Amino acid sequence: MQIFCNAAINVTTASNGVVLYTAPANQEAVVHNLYISNNSDIDSVKVEVKLVKAGATFTTPATSTPGSFYIVSKNLPIEPLNTIEIKPINLMPGDSIMLKKASNFLASYSGTITDSLRTTTITGLASTETLRAGLVLEEYGTNVGSFGTNATILSIDSPTQITIRSDVNTTNTLGAIAFSVATIPEVHAVASILREIKDF
Repeated sequence: MQIFCNAAINVTTASNGVVLYTAPANQEAVVHNLYISNNSDIDSVKVEVKLVKAGATFTTPATSTPGSFYIVSKNLPIEPLNTIEIKPINLMPGDSIMLKKASNFLASYSGTITDSLRTTTITGLASTETLRAGLVLEEYGTNVGSFGTNATILSIDSPTQITIRSDVNTTNTLGAIAFSVATIPEVHAVASILREIKDF
């Protein structure tokens, strides 16, 4: 017997991947249509779609067992407020479809975090002309200061200062810091799946 079902996820952070759907252990399935949408009205995004084999534990390509996953699409660009379609993808019992998106590097900066709070300021920037609220902050190198989890720009205060905010229950650390800014547009994925249910 065959039945249709839907699967959907929102991918809001850059990561090793998020599972969209896993075929049940005793069922084959076909991803009949996979629609991936870029929810940003400003920034483009690149998406990777993988087929992960049953029983595989996926971390990164360098540490995954050969043959444990296959790339369906690599660095697939999606323009702002646009949708792409992928079809079809056959899944054996236990196989998974996984989505991964990359952050879009924009530029590097250096400045000083002024206090160790969740919401704080960075001063001493060479320029804030190309910065805007919502951009993601990623520190690099060895620094005195550091960002809390998922730090982003809250506001542009002056040509040399920004206000930033990290996640609830995390704080930023006072001191000099080198960092890059990036965009991570939210991606929506919806799949129409045909499942093959075996009769026993």
